[in-house]
Amino acid sequence: MLIFFLILAVIAVIVAATWFIIRAVSNYHHSEKFIQKERTRPTTVSDVKILTKENNIPQEFEKPFYELCRDNQVPNIRFFIKDALAVTELLKKQYFKLKEQKASAQEINDFFNLQYKIEQITAKTKKLRHTNQIPENSIVFFITPQGEQHPFTLAKKSKEAFYLEIPEFWVTKKHQPELLQRNRYIYKTNDGIAYNFVSRPIRYEKTPEGTNYMLVAHSEKLFAELQRHYKREFLNAKCFFSAIKINSAVPEDSDERFIFSDKEYNGILTNISGGGCCIKTSLPIKEKQHINVNLSSLGIKETLIGLIRRTRKLPDGFFALHIQFIEFTLETQNKILAYVYKYEL
Repeated sequence: MLIFFLILAVIAVIVAATWFIIRAVSNYHHSEKFIQKERTRPTTVSDVKILTKENNIPQEFEKPFYELCRDNQVPNIRFFIKDALAVTELLKKQYFKLKEQKASAQEINDFFNLQYKIEQITAKTKKLRHTNQIPENSIVFFITPQGEQHPFTLAKKSKEAFYLEIPEFWVTKKHQPELLQRNRYIYKTNDGIAYNFVSRPIRYEKTPEGTNYMLVAHSEKLFAELQRHYKREFLNAKCFFSAIKINSAVPEDSDERFIFSDKEYNGILTNISGGGCCIKTSLPIKEKQHINVNLSSLGIKETLIGLIRRTRKLPDGFFALHIQFIEFTLETQNKILAYVYKYEL
Protein backbone atom coordinates (compact mmCIF):
# COMPACT_ATOMS: atom_id res chain seq x y z
CA MET A 1 0.00 0.00 0.00
CA LEU A 2 2.84 2.38 0.86
CA ILE A 3 4.43 1.73 -2.53
CA PHE A 4 1.13 2.59 -4.22
CA PHE A 5 0.95 5.98 -2.49
CA LEU A 6 4.59 6.65 -3.28
CA ILE A 7 3.91 5.97 -6.96
CA LEU A 8 0.91 8.32 -6.88
CA ALA A 9 3.02 10.99 -5.19
CA VAL A 10 5.77 10.65 -7.82
CA ILE A 11 3.19 10.87 -10.62
CA ALA A 12 1.64 13.96 -9.03
CA VAL A 13 5.07 15.62 -8.76
CA ILE A 14 5.85 14.80 -12.40
CA VAL A 15 2.47 16.16 -13.57
CA ALA A 16 2.89 19.33 -11.52
CA ALA A 17 6.45 19.85 -12.74
CA THR A 18 5.36 19.27 -16.35
CA TRP A 19 2.51 21.78 -15.94
CA PHE A 20 4.86 24.42 -14.51
CA ILE A 21 7.39 23.84 -17.30
CA ILE A 22 4.72 24.09 -20.02
CA ARG A 23 3.33 27.23 -18.41
CA ALA A 24 6.79 28.77 -18.10
CA VAL A 25 7.58 28.00 -21.75
CA SER A 26 4.22 29.37 -22.83
CA ASN A 27 4.73 32.55 -20.84
CA TYR A 28 8.20 32.96 -22.32
CA HIS A 29 6.91 32.50 -25.88
CA HIS A 30 4.41 35.30 -25.23
CA SER A 31 6.93 37.56 -23.54
CA GLU A 32 8.32 40.72 -25.14
CA LYS A 33 11.83 39.30 -24.80
CA PHE A 34 11.00 36.21 -26.88
CA ILE A 35 9.02 38.19 -29.48
CA GLN A 36 11.88 40.65 -29.89
CA LYS A 37 14.34 37.76 -30.27
CA GLU A 38 12.10 36.18 -32.92
CA ARG A 39 11.66 39.51 -34.68
CA THR A 40 15.39 40.18 -35.04
CA ARG A 41 16.74 36.72 -35.85
CA PRO A 42 17.65 35.92 -39.50
CA THR A 43 14.96 34.61 -41.82
CA THR A 44 14.96 30.83 -42.23
CA VAL A 45 13.69 28.59 -45.01
CA SER A 46 10.94 27.49 -42.62
CA ASP A 47 9.78 31.11 -42.15
CA VAL A 48 9.38 31.53 -45.89
CA LYS A 49 7.58 28.19 -46.28
CA ILE A 50 5.09 29.08 -43.54
CA LEU A 51 4.45 32.53 -45.01
CA THR A 52 3.92 31.30 -48.57
CA LYS A 53 1.67 28.46 -47.44
CA GLU A 54 -0.48 30.76 -45.28
CA ASN A 55 -0.96 33.12 -48.23
CA ASN A 56 -1.44 30.51 -50.97
CA ILE A 57 1.70 31.60 -52.82
CA PRO A 58 2.89 28.94 -55.33
CA GLN A 59 5.75 26.77 -54.10
CA GLU A 60 7.97 27.83 -57.00
CA PHE A 61 8.40 31.24 -55.32
CA GLU A 62 9.78 29.82 -52.06
CA LYS A 63 13.40 29.49 -53.17
CA PRO A 64 13.84 32.96 -54.76
CA PHE A 65 11.91 34.49 -51.84
CA TYR A 66 14.29 32.92 -49.32
CA GLU A 67 17.36 33.86 -51.39
CA LEU A 68 16.14 37.48 -51.46
CA CYS A 69 15.89 37.47 -47.66
CA ARG A 70 19.21 35.68 -47.18
CA ASP A 71 21.21 37.87 -49.55
CA ASN A 72 19.84 41.07 -47.99
CA GLN A 73 20.11 39.80 -44.40
CA VAL A 74 16.42 40.33 -43.78
CA PRO A 75 15.34 39.67 -40.16
CA ASN A 76 12.47 37.26 -39.58
CA ILE A 77 10.34 37.81 -42.68
CA ARG A 78 7.16 36.85 -40.82
CA PHE A 79 7.49 40.11 -38.86
CA PHE A 80 9.35 42.15 -41.49
CA ILE A 81 6.62 41.58 -44.11
CA LYS A 82 4.21 43.74 -42.08
CA ASP A 83 6.33 46.85 -42.56
CA ALA A 84 5.20 48.06 -46.00
CA LEU A 85 7.82 50.82 -46.25
CA ALA A 86 10.66 48.46 -45.32
CA VAL A 87 9.44 45.88 -47.84
CA THR A 88 9.23 48.57 -50.56
CA GLU A 89 12.80 49.69 -49.85
CA LEU A 90 14.04 46.09 -49.87
CA LEU A 91 12.48 45.39 -53.27
CA LYS A 92 13.72 48.66 -54.73
CA LYS A 93 17.22 47.88 -53.50
CA GLN A 94 17.04 44.42 -55.06
CA TYR A 95 15.88 45.82 -58.41
CA PHE A 96 18.83 48.20 -58.70
CA LYS A 97 21.19 45.48 -57.52
CA LEU A 98 20.02 43.32 -60.44
CA LYS A 99 20.51 46.24 -62.82
CA GLU A 100 24.08 46.78 -61.54
CA GLN A 101 24.79 43.08 -62.00
CA LYS A 102 23.48 43.37 -65.59
CA ALA A 103 20.92 40.65 -64.94
CA SER A 104 19.11 39.24 -67.95
CA ALA A 105 15.63 40.39 -68.95
CA GLN A 106 14.27 37.04 -67.74
CA GLU A 107 15.92 37.42 -64.31
CA ILE A 108 14.47 40.92 -63.90
CA ASN A 109 11.06 39.72 -65.03
CA ASP A 110 11.22 36.85 -62.52
CA PHE A 111 12.03 39.43 -59.84
CA PHE A 112 8.94 41.48 -60.74
CA ASN A 113 6.79 38.34 -60.51
CA LEU A 114 8.24 37.63 -57.07
CA GLN A 115 7.75 41.26 -56.05
CA TYR A 116 4.05 41.11 -56.84
CA LYS A 117 3.64 37.96 -54.72
CA ILE A 118 5.46 39.59 -51.80
CA GLU A 119 3.28 42.69 -52.10
CA GLN A 120 0.20 40.48 -51.99
CA ILE A 121 1.33 39.15 -48.61
CA THR A 122 2.16 42.63 -47.28
CA ALA A 123 -1.17 44.01 -48.46
CA LYS A 124 -3.08 41.33 -46.55
CA THR A 125 -1.39 42.34 -43.28
CA LYS A 126 -2.79 45.89 -43.40
CA LYS A 127 -6.36 45.33 -44.49
CA LEU A 128 -8.66 48.35 -44.41
CA ARG A 129 -11.68 47.93 -42.15
CA HIS A 130 -13.30 51.37 -42.36
CA THR A 131 -13.60 54.00 -45.07
CA ASN A 132 -12.16 56.50 -42.61
CA GLN A 133 -8.80 54.78 -43.25
CA ILE A 134 -8.77 55.84 -46.93
CA PRO A 135 -6.22 58.66 -47.29
CA GLU A 136 -7.32 62.09 -48.43
CA ASN A 137 -6.61 62.94 -52.10
CA SER A 138 -7.18 59.28 -53.00
CA ILE A 139 -9.29 58.30 -55.99
CA VAL A 140 -12.59 56.60 -55.15
CA PHE A 141 -14.58 55.15 -58.04
CA PHE A 142 -18.36 55.46 -58.13
CA ILE A 143 -19.86 52.40 -59.89
CA THR A 144 -22.99 52.97 -61.95
CA PRO A 145 -25.70 50.28 -62.27
CA GLN A 146 -24.22 49.59 -65.74
CA GLY A 147 -20.80 48.88 -64.22
CA GLU A 148 -19.10 52.11 -65.33
CA GLN A 149 -16.38 53.47 -63.04
CA HIS A 150 -16.39 57.23 -62.44
CA PRO A 151 -13.32 58.61 -60.60
CA PHE A 152 -13.83 61.00 -57.69
CA THR A 153 -11.20 62.66 -55.52
CA LEU A 154 -11.63 62.17 -51.78
CA ALA A 155 -11.12 65.80 -50.73
CA LYS A 156 -11.65 65.53 -46.98
CA LYS A 157 -13.30 63.46 -44.27
CA SER A 158 -15.53 64.10 -41.28
CA LYS A 159 -16.76 61.80 -38.54
CA GLU A 160 -19.97 61.03 -40.38
CA ALA A 161 -18.92 61.04 -44.04
CA PHE A 162 -16.22 61.51 -46.66
CA TYR A 163 -16.33 64.33 -49.22
CA LEU A 164 -16.05 63.29 -52.87
CA GLU A 165 -15.34 66.14 -55.27
CA ILE A 166 -17.87 65.88 -58.09
CA PRO A 167 -16.38 65.92 -61.63
CA GLU A 168 -17.58 68.70 -63.90
CA PHE A 169 -19.38 66.35 -66.30
CA TRP A 170 -21.49 65.06 -63.38
CA VAL A 171 -22.62 68.58 -62.58
CA THR A 172 -23.46 69.52 -66.16
CA LYS A 173 -25.14 66.24 -67.08
CA LYS A 174 -26.88 65.70 -63.73
CA HIS A 175 -25.46 62.24 -63.02
CA GLN A 176 -25.86 62.59 -59.26
CA PRO A 177 -27.58 59.64 -57.57
CA GLU A 178 -30.53 60.33 -55.30
CA LEU A 179 -29.81 60.98 -51.64
CA LEU A 180 -29.77 57.86 -49.43
CA GLN A 181 -29.66 55.66 -52.54
CA ARG A 182 -27.37 52.65 -52.09
CA ASN A 183 -24.45 52.65 -54.56
CA ARG A 184 -21.26 50.66 -55.00
CA TYR A 185 -17.80 52.23 -54.71
CA ILE A 186 -14.23 50.99 -55.23
CA TYR A 187 -11.00 52.24 -53.69
CA LYS A 188 -7.79 50.87 -55.26
CA THR A 189 -4.58 50.95 -53.22
CA ASN A 190 -1.04 51.20 -54.53
CA ASP A 191 -0.53 47.62 -53.36
CA GLY A 192 -2.97 46.33 -55.95
CA ILE A 193 -5.98 45.77 -53.68
CA ALA A 194 -9.43 46.90 -54.78
CA TYR A 195 -11.76 47.52 -51.83
CA ASN A 196 -15.45 47.27 -52.72
CA PHE A 197 -18.07 48.79 -50.47
CA VAL A 198 -21.68 49.96 -50.59
CA SER A 199 -22.77 53.30 -49.14
CA ARG A 200 -25.24 56.17 -49.58
CA PRO A 201 -24.83 59.87 -50.42
CA ILE A 202 -26.26 61.82 -47.50
CA ARG A 203 -26.11 65.32 -48.97
CA TYR A 204 -24.60 67.58 -51.62
CA GLU A 205 -22.60 70.72 -50.89
CA LYS A 206 -21.20 73.56 -52.96
CA THR A 207 -18.42 75.82 -51.69
CA PRO A 208 -18.36 79.60 -52.30
CA GLU A 209 -15.54 78.91 -54.79
CA GLY A 210 -17.88 76.70 -56.82
CA THR A 211 -16.53 73.24 -55.89
CA ASN A 212 -19.25 70.60 -55.67
CA TYR A 213 -19.08 67.76 -53.15
CA MET A 214 -21.05 64.56 -52.62
CA LEU A 215 -20.95 63.55 -48.96
CA VAL A 216 -21.00 59.76 -48.68
CA ALA A 217 -21.67 57.96 -45.38
CA HIS A 218 -18.78 55.95 -43.96
CA SER A 219 -18.82 52.16 -44.25
CA GLU A 220 -17.28 49.41 -42.12
CA LYS A 221 -17.95 46.68 -44.68
CA LEU A 222 -15.03 46.77 -47.11
CA PHE A 223 -14.40 43.68 -49.22
CA ALA A 224 -10.86 43.33 -50.52
CA GLU A 225 -9.92 41.86 -53.88
CA LEU A 226 -6.33 41.64 -55.13
CA GLN A 227 -5.57 42.43 -58.76
CA ARG A 228 -4.87 39.07 -60.33
CA HIS A 229 -1.62 39.41 -62.22
CA TYR A 230 0.05 42.82 -62.21
CA LYS A 231 0.15 46.00 -60.21
CA ARG A 232 -1.60 48.83 -62.08
CA GLU A 233 -0.65 52.52 -62.30
CA PHE A 234 -3.27 55.18 -62.95
CA LEU A 235 -2.15 58.20 -64.97
CA ASN A 236 -3.18 60.72 -67.59
CA ALA A 237 -0.59 60.55 -70.38
CA LYS A 238 -0.71 61.15 -74.11
CA CYS A 239 -0.41 58.09 -76.34
CA PHE A 240 -0.98 57.05 -79.95
CA PHE A 241 -2.59 54.00 -81.48
CA SER A 242 -3.47 52.54 -84.86
CA ALA A 243 -5.53 49.65 -86.17
CA ILE A 244 -4.12 46.24 -87.06
CA LYS A 245 -5.60 43.66 -89.41
CA ILE A 246 -4.84 39.95 -89.15
CA ASN A 247 -3.46 38.24 -92.25
CA SER A 248 -5.08 34.80 -91.93
CA ALA A 249 -3.27 33.55 -95.04
CA VAL A 250 0.04 33.18 -93.19
CA PRO A 251 1.02 31.05 -90.14
CA GLU A 252 0.42 32.55 -86.68
CA ASP A 253 4.16 32.78 -85.98
CA SER A 254 4.86 34.65 -89.23
CA ASP A 255 6.21 38.20 -89.17
CA GLU A 256 3.61 39.04 -91.82
CA ARG A 257 0.66 38.03 -89.65
CA PHE A 258 -0.11 41.62 -88.59
CA ILE A 259 -0.96 44.30 -91.17
CA PHE A 260 -0.42 47.74 -89.63
CA SER A 261 -2.45 50.79 -90.60
CA ASP A 262 -0.50 53.94 -91.46
CA LYS A 263 -3.13 56.16 -89.84
CA GLU A 264 -2.38 56.97 -86.18
CA TYR A 265 -4.82 58.38 -83.62
CA ASN A 266 -4.36 60.33 -80.38
CA GLY A 267 -5.51 58.89 -77.08
CA ILE A 268 -5.14 59.34 -73.34
CA LEU A 269 -3.50 56.52 -71.40
CA THR A 270 -5.50 56.26 -68.15
CA ASN A 271 -3.88 53.19 -66.61
CA ILE A 272 -1.20 50.64 -67.40
CA SER A 273 0.17 47.36 -66.05
CA GLY A 274 2.56 44.67 -67.17
CA GLY A 275 -0.29 42.95 -68.99
CA GLY A 276 -2.29 45.73 -70.59
CA CYS A 277 -3.60 49.28 -70.47
CA CYS A 278 -6.68 51.45 -70.83
CA ILE A 279 -6.92 54.22 -73.44
CA LYS A 280 -9.51 56.98 -73.50
CA THR A 281 -10.54 58.02 -77.01
CA SER A 282 -13.38 59.59 -78.96
CA LEU A 283 -13.45 56.59 -81.33
CA PRO A 284 -16.04 53.83 -80.65
CA ILE A 285 -13.71 50.97 -81.60
CA LYS A 286 -15.26 47.53 -81.34
CA GLU A 287 -14.08 44.82 -78.98
CA LYS A 288 -11.73 42.06 -80.26
CA GLN A 289 -10.03 44.57 -82.58
CA HIS A 290 -6.23 44.30 -82.67
CA ILE A 291 -4.46 47.57 -82.00
CA ASN A 292 -0.95 48.98 -82.18
CA VAL A 293 -0.12 51.06 -79.06
CA ASN A 294 2.64 53.70 -79.03
CA LEU A 295 3.83 54.65 -75.52
CA SER A 296 6.73 56.89 -76.47
CA SER A 297 5.49 59.48 -73.95
CA LEU A 298 6.58 57.01 -71.23
CA GLY A 299 10.00 56.53 -72.82
CA ILE A 300 9.04 53.15 -74.32
CA LYS A 301 10.31 52.86 -77.87
CA GLU A 302 8.78 49.55 -78.90
CA THR A 303 5.22 49.63 -80.19
CA LEU A 304 2.99 47.08 -78.50
CA ILE A 305 0.40 44.89 -80.16
CA GLY A 306 -2.76 44.57 -78.13
CA LEU A 307 -6.28 43.22 -78.29
CA ILE A 308 -9.29 45.28 -77.18
CA ARG A 309 -11.01 43.11 -74.58
CA ARG A 310 -13.69 45.61 -73.64
CA THR A 311 -15.00 48.98 -74.86
CA ARG A 312 -16.97 51.18 -72.45
CA LYS A 313 -18.80 54.39 -73.26
CA LEU A 314 -17.97 57.08 -70.70
CA PRO A 315 -20.43 59.70 -69.39
CA ASP A 316 -18.46 62.49 -71.09
CA GLY A 317 -19.04 60.93 -74.51
CA PHE A 318 -15.59 59.34 -74.85
CA PHE A 319 -14.79 55.63 -74.88
CA ALA A 320 -12.49 53.54 -72.67
CA LEU A 321 -10.58 50.81 -74.51
CA HIS A 322 -9.43 48.03 -72.18
CA ILE A 323 -6.45 46.49 -73.97
CA GLN A 324 -4.54 43.28 -73.33
CA PHE A 325 -0.94 43.26 -74.61
CA ILE A 326 -0.35 40.14 -76.70
CA GLU A 327 2.89 40.90 -78.58
CA PHE A 328 5.82 42.70 -76.94
CA THR A 329 9.29 41.90 -75.71
CA LEU A 330 10.26 40.93 -72.18
CA GLU A 331 12.49 44.02 -72.04
CA THR A 332 9.49 46.26 -72.76
CA GLN A 333 7.36 44.55 -70.14
CA ASN A 334 10.16 45.12 -67.63
CA LYS A 335 10.24 48.82 -68.57
CA ILE A 336 6.50 49.07 -68.00
CA LEU A 337 6.78 47.32 -64.64
CA ALA A 338 9.67 49.61 -63.64
CA TYR A 339 7.44 52.56 -64.50
CA VAL A 340 4.51 51.16 -62.52
CA TYR A 341 6.74 50.63 -59.48
CA LYS A 342 8.27 54.09 -60.00
CA TYR A 343 11.81 52.71 -60.28
CA GLU A 344 12.59 54.30 -63.63
CA LEU A 345 11.19 56.45 -66.49
